[in-house]
Amino acid sequence: MLDVFQLKDKALRGELRFDFTGDGAAVCTSTNTASQSLFGLKIIDTDAINPLTGEPLLCSFIVDEEDDSTTRRIFHGAQSNVCCVVSAAVMAKEAEAVKSEAFKRTIDFVKKVESEGLPANGGEVAIPPQKDGLVGTGDLSFQQKMSDLGGACKVKIFFCTHCSTQSGDHDLLGSVGGDHICDMCKRNGREWCPHVPVDDNPELERKGKELVNILLEDQRRTTKNATLTVREMLPAGQVDCFHGYTPDFEKVMETVSLRELVSDDGLTFHRRHLYDYSRHLIHTEESDKVLEKSRVSFDPTAVNKKKNPTNIEYVLNENSERDDTFIMNITRDLILRGYANADLPTDPVERQSMLLGCLMTQKKVRTYRNALKNNEEAIARQLMNPGCLPLCILHAKMRKLEKFIQQVILAGMRKNSTGTKFDEYCARVEDVVNKDILGRTTPNAKNGQWRVPLDKKDVKKLGDVKLSGHSSTKFLAGLTHLARVCTSDYPVEYTNEWIIACELLATVMEKLESKEEFDQDMVDSFQLSADEFCDVYCALTGRDGMTNYYHILRSGHFCYFLEKYKNLYLLSQQGWENVNSRFKRSFHNNSQKGGGKGGSSKLAPVMYTMARDMLWRYGYLDRLFHHLDHRDAFDVKYGDVKRIPSITKDTNADTKAFAETILRFGSFVDAFGEDDYGSGTILEEITEMDDEDGEDDWS
Repeated sequence: MLDVFQLKDKALRGELRFDFTGDGAAVCTSTNTASQSLFGLKIIDTDAINPLTGEPLLCSFIVDEEDDSTTRRIFHGAQSNVCCVVSAAVMAKEAEAVKSEAFKRTIDFVKKVESEGLPANGGEVAIPPQKDGLVGTGDLSFQQKMSDLGGACKVKIFFCTHCSTQSGDHDLLGSVGGDHICDMCKRNGREWCPHVPVDDNPELERKGKELVNILLEDQRRTTKNATLTVREMLPAGQVDCFHGYTPDFEKVMETVSLRELVSDDGLTFHRRHLYDYSRHLIHTEESDKVLEKSRVSFDPTAVNKKKNPTNIEYVLNENSERDDTFIMNITRDLILRGYANADLPTDPVERQSMLLGCLMTQKKVRTYRNALKNNEEAIARQLMNPGCLPLCILHAKMRKLEKFIQQVILAGMRKNSTGTKFDEYCARVEDVVNKDILGRTTPNAKNGQWRVPLDKKDVKKLGDVKLSGHSSTKFLAGLTHLARVCTSDYPVEYTNEWIIACELLATVMEKLESKEEFDQDMVDSFQLSADEFCDVYCALTGRDGMTNYYHILRSGHFCYFLEKYKNLYLLSQQGWENVNSRFKRSFHNNSQKGGGKGGSSKLAPVMYTMARDMLWRYGYLDRLFHHLDHRDAFDVKYGDVKRIPSITKDTNADTKAFAETILRFGSFVDAFGEDDYGSGTILEEITEMDDEDGEDDWS
């Protein structure tokens, strides 16, 4: 493959970037359900050359309009299955397939390429390790399995695959201000920051070290020993530390003297697992006394927080009774934390700022400890670190739109919940969607009419909204039509808020789907648009409107991957969805589903077909047939070819292996059905069929 895409020189320098991906799909949804899962590699290195055209496979260069001496890269081709190489197929749902031996062999191979490289093999030279070259793409379900982190938003406490945000309102909708905002918010002029770093390996290392420093500062204050060192703070003697996991995924601890595993200056930690250094230490903000008896809390989502004397954001406004209560509360909480009353500032605002600092430290300590603990629990089954798992913008677009549409339809249902008003409301919504959004003005057998997706068990409730990639594009373009009809019974100000949300969402997705190479200014611009959208959307929907993808958008995770990979279009799943669709078509139309002369395997016939397709596509078999003295052109009717290419004593082992396996022609592995595609080289015929399939063959 390196030779095919002309990437061998780059691989020999250890600079190759490659993608491991996978996806499951139902091949039968009747009473007897069945699923298949495909895993393999995707070509995502921007230096790859198209084997068919000799042109760059994934990008082109254009001259910058403002500076004609520089060029910018524009990416393309991510939706083509030329980039996709299926290496494993399992007849099972994705959750079971990732436990299979076929999957294990594939993921072990790609991880070995990244960490160890490939040894010399015959005439092939050794390939060095491709450090940080492996990327894992897929939908959110696939990424949760790769990282062994995350789950459903608002169901699992630690639901995010990429950070340690908790599902409670405080974390889900919270933000910080003042000195605590991130650099990007400072550049964008934002006063409040909801962003959360992705817990990649460097971030976990930073949190591990900073947590130790925070604990040291607290110990120095509470012990009144300003010269206390990290070594002196650590527990004396042997303590339990993390060692690893057994093959049965049981955690194994070992006894270690931590004081011997840190430098004198406390800056160098000799244990790789940094959580061990803070495992046995408790910060004042984590003590039961503080957690149970504190009166003032940090809750940025609280209603009337500026008038509530138990909220740290209370505003002193000369209301003597309430102000006195607040001052008493913050004074009591500071004393509870070990501060002497005589040492507290006399100005109430300074006391408030002092307690706010304590509460922000409490939030930071909790976040850091959770991140380190979650990583430790995930190590046993984690296949890839979250920092190598960029989000698929195709699935993000569909899932965000589904939730947005659900929320705006529900807003209208609250005003039209019963009787004929409910039926008339649904009819109005359906009319606008079919006429103004989907363009389905006349019912027909092919696409029918869109209907409000009501719950099957209760037809007065809204069910799940489901969109394909094609329909999501149409909904995004016409979302304001839907917002107007759904909010027509509300004051015009409320309708206008939804219209603004529609327009901002369209701007966010336009920037996210850009095929240009992102620089820092473009990343900042995208996140500013995302923040402005989330401000409006979260104000309209609150916690009900949050999903994993909205959290990912609001917390800045998309931004992290845009900075790291410069573009997310190349890492989306269009091409792999196309392969999955082709697999299902071949399974249903060109195989006997495990019966007849094809044998008992349901997958082998389809994998033979896809493997031959790949080899013709990349030109290998054209050269093989020419070498074996076959004609360059003949009718493409695979079912009529009853023999494999001639094998001579000069045929090499690889060619013989191909000929005796995936080149075996026969009726049970008929490649593309009974259609007569005419004459020409098989490579040309397959290319022509790809053109006919088009680039939007995914859902």
